[in-house]
Amino acid sequence: FIFLPLPVTGSQSAMVKSTAAWTMAKLGKFEQTHLDFLTENKVFTPDDRLSYISTLGISSEVYEENFTADHAHRQISLAHKVEEIFGVAGTPSFLINGKTYIPDSNLPSVEEFESIIDKHASGETP
Repeated sequence: FIFLPLPVTGSQSAMVKSTAAWTMAKLGKFEQTHLDFLTENKVFTPDDRLSYISTLGISSEVYEENFTADHAHRQISLAHKVEEIFGVAGTPSFLINGKTYIPDSNLPSVEEFESIIDKHASGETP
């Protein structure tokens, strides 16, 4: 599975969150960071980023050593290419073997997703 967080185009807060999330991925804290950002829907500044990482027990020195804007921007660029190719217009959206699932149009239930993924993982085509 590939998970690509797609920051809202033109949102400085979304870009700060996304670059922080990619850096935290390098430090093994992506899932917690992404969950925190999703559940705390507020504007996020570079100063907020540094205070946030301390709550995860990571020093600003370790964070800065692992922060490379280049890496984060490559990942974000990849997410935007996927958005363009598959017509993804928002989050959450899901792509499973080339099929796009977008909320409010054809989004399966959690149980249906599990079935679809299990079938693909076993080599079946649902």
